[in-house]
Amino acid sequence: MEIGEGNDIDSKWEKIENAIKVATRKHLSKHARRSGKEWLDQECRKEIEKRKILRHKLLQSGKEADKINYQEQRRKTKKLCREKKRAATENKIKAIEGKYKNKEIRNFYRDVKEMRKGYQARTVHYKNKEGRK
Repeated sequence: MEIGEGNDIDSKWEKIENAIKVATRKHLSKHARRSGKEWLDQECRKEIEKRKILRHKLLQSGKEADKINYQEQRRKTKKLCREKKRAATENKIKAIEGKYKNKEIRNFYRDVKEMRKGYQARTVHYKNKEGRK
């Protein structure tokens, strides 16, 4: 810290917060992974947003008509997302079958393993300039 430059706690905290945000963005951009939700397209997001709006409206008013509208939208959203997810899974299986037929054995087994394991959360360790955690 510079002596004449913002010695109050708020400015110090702001500098620390900015440094953390910059480091996080830098690190996460290097290690970007697939989200695992290829099926979550613009159509699903739009329906989810509608459901969210109707839920807030229901919570504010508490009217029976708003409750019915929200429940209907919730069913519609759930059905759409479920269909999209099933279609994406079927496409993934077809792609894996294609790798087997094309004798891409290594890629076939890698994809089968990935599909069987499902989502695995990764632990990310940040290191300083000396390479220590």
